[in-house]
Amino acid sequence: MDAAQVSLSQGVLTLKATRLPAPSGISPQPPHAPLWYRSGAVHAKRQIIVNDQFPEYDIEGEFATQTGPGIWPAFWTTGTWPEWPPETDILEYVGVDEQGKAVNFFNTYYKTGSGETYQRSEVPVADPDVFHTYRVWMYKSGDDVKLDYYFDGDYVATHIGYGWAGVAQTLIINLQMGSYASNVEKGGDGWADQRPGPDGDTYFRARNVWFGRTRAW
Repeated sequence: MDAAQVSLSQGVLTLKATRLPAPSGISPQPPHAPLWYRSGAVHAKRQIIVNDQFPEYDIEGEFATQTGPGIWPAFWTTGTWPEWPPETDILEYVGVDEQGKAVNFFNTYYKTGSGETYQRSEVPVADPDVFHTYRVWMYKSGDDVKLDYYFDGDYVATHIGYGWAGVAQTLIINLQMGSYASNVEKGGDGWADQRPGPDGDTYFRARNVWFGRTRAW
């Protein structure tokens, strides 16, 4: 990720991922993929904490993204490092499905007694490269947080973030690239060159992104 790959013009934020002529090293994060792409990311300065003081959060934005093998755009929250989960994926395209179609994943990750697990709701999107609205409404429910997901204003599903209440999260927009977004196993065919993955530049655009919260008086 590089700040030079992020731009803002006429209210539209653009993340650009560029295929490099040679890898610039190995990622320090698992699965330690060869770095064949330079891309961009934006993290919100203010954390999201669903608690008794602020029991509801509304998070949404309009996004247009290229999709395909090796392209992994996301609009999501994650527990402030090293606390993970929670994680909610409001927009996430991981390559394409088995029929070659784009599918947005609404994901909610949470801890269980044996580790981590998730709930997922899938929404096929015929034209993700034009602007659509992605939204989650979070609200406190005891020690848990309920999440209502919406696509273009239509309700999709409700998930539960078990044990999320009071846990700080960071809101992120980023564009990851390479074979890991196409379910290529580490060391498998295409791993060293991060294929399948596109040549040239790939774009992920956002506008009207915001989150609001309600205060309990």
